[in-house]
Amino acid sequence: MAAINGYLASADIAYVGNDPVDTSDRLMARYFNHPPHVPRPSLDLGGRMFGGFWQGLKRGARRHIRINGEPIVELDYGQMFPRLAYAHVQASPGTDVDLYALPQLADIRPEHRSTVKKAFNALMFKAGAMRKWPPEIAEGLPSGCSVKAFRKALLARHPSLADILNTGIGYRLMNRESCIMCRVLMGCIALGITVLPIHDAVLCPASAAFMVQQIMADAARYVVGHTVPVSVKP
Repeated sequence: MAAINGYLASADIAYVGNDPVDTSDRLMARYFNHPPHVPRPSLDLGGRMFGGFWQGLKRGARRHIRINGEPIVELDYGQMFPRLAYAHVQASPGTDVDLYALPQLADIRPEHRSTVKKAFNALMFKAGAMRKWPPEIAEGLPSGCSVKAFRKALLARHPSLADILNTGIGYRLMNRESCIMCRVLMGCIALGITVLPIHDAVLCPASAAFMVQQIMADAARYVVGHTVPVSVKP
């Protein structure tokens, strides 16, 4: 983190929008977790990077960031958590485009997708049986979509993940994600490319997008031994 923060401190990063933004706010820190089901703290749980003025900006405002005077693009790992889960059990998710699609739940529509992701993650982070959804998930799913029904549909689609649901594995998957992102940042620094991390995505100069995309793909393969697709966010 010292190397990352040192590089960011001296990088040419500007904001050309009308919002009051403190572009000197660049300090990043990794936050690890100590969930109740784990007896001792561990650096294998969590570790996501937080900080930097860009993380607090709304997406529409981020387009006003300039790196070395250039407009930025956002590169994002696709469906990171399901793919990390498959990597953990040493299985392949196949070639399906959308790992969050659950055909057994007929009432699920495109507008529910963000909540489906939250529900999937909830079953990954919860250690022990979950009997009802947290309110923010219950409100975003179709009426009557119980935990039991969702879990059944999820396992019908992803039977390889049966042994890790409700084990609290999410904290370890988050750690793998954070290790990937640290490797991405260090790889970019080695090539003199400034990138700004946002959990499982980065902002980078438009001219460096292809190179950063390759660095991100290589970092995921190195850390988890599986391919995680990287795309430019529209």
